Amino acid sequence: MTFNPLAGKLIAQISGQAEGGLSVVELGNQTFTVSDKILEQVPGWVGGRIDKIRFKNIQTLDALCRKNKVADYYRALGFEEYTSIDVNDKFGSLAMDLNENLKTHYGFEKEYDLVTNNGTGEHIFDQAMVFRNIHQLAKQGGLMLHVMPFLHWENHGFYNYNPILYMDVAEANHYEVVRLSIANRWGDEVLVALESPVNKRTQADNGKVVAGGSWLGTIPGAAVVGQFIQHLQIVVSSWGKSKELSVQEFCENIKYPGKGLRLAAEIRGLQKNRWDNILVTALLRKQRKESFRYPIQGKYFQDIKDVTIEKRYA
Repeated sequence: MTFNPLAGKLIAQISGQAEGGLSVVELGNQTFTVSDKILEQVPGWVGGRIDKIRFKNIQTLDALCRKNKVADYYRALGFEEYTSIDVNDKFGSLAMDLNENLKTHYGFEKEYDLVTNNGTGEHIFDQAMVFRNIHQLAKQGGLMLHVMPFLHWENHGFYNYNPILYMDVAEANHYEVVRLSIANRWGDEVLVALESPVNKRTQADNGKVVAGGSWLGTIPGAAVVGQFIQHLQIVVSSWGKSKELSVQEFCENIKYPGKGLRLAAEIRGLQKNRWDNILVTALLRKQRKESFRYPIQGKYFQDIKDVTIEKRYA
């Protein structure tokens, strides 16, 4: 798994907003490939938390000698505890099978402030167990960061991932969606600006949308696109420009990109070359200490008629 410039940027920004020491566990041992360009910006994101000597030691190494420095990078950014879990013990990882329930199979019950799934989950067959293990590894109030393949990752792993997956996982488990984007590996992103966390099944009532018990305003027809609400906006910050796309445009099916869809156009803007890989990133906060629940894709929830099934996903 590769700890690329995008991952380096996201971790630095998370660290810069934290208070006190942090513990982190990563699914998969990570190979450090953060670019010099991103490293130059890290002190500005991290601020006073940075260990200047430790960070400088990383910067002075050439690319080959940096490969095993992910743990050092975290510690330079103020993380007090670092753990990685993989099927092997490379770079000091704990050797455990991520297809298994870490808590019940291995008795591993430790919880962390931050859990990362940075290009690991796609290589694991049991996807439900990946999300369950992440949920169980996170403290109540802890963060879960996903940086995963979205487009043009042919035969990279078993799976690619869509942005809507993380919204519906969040809803099913009462997570706060802190951040969501699509990006390239160099750190350029198309961000979703979430005005308010959506942590409960969205309901329409007389033209108003209720989410998490809060009135979010009047929307004509109370139109809901999956778990997104139309009046939320996407702020496009890639290439130093600022634009806005409607959430409906962001959620459109892009299997026919020749139709001129805006999301497809913005994806092309993230690609320096025609077939550059695009990732999806999601930063979620675990708000309740409860068992993991499977999500259902939001747009199909209203079609459920069986009471037992509805209760499972309500």
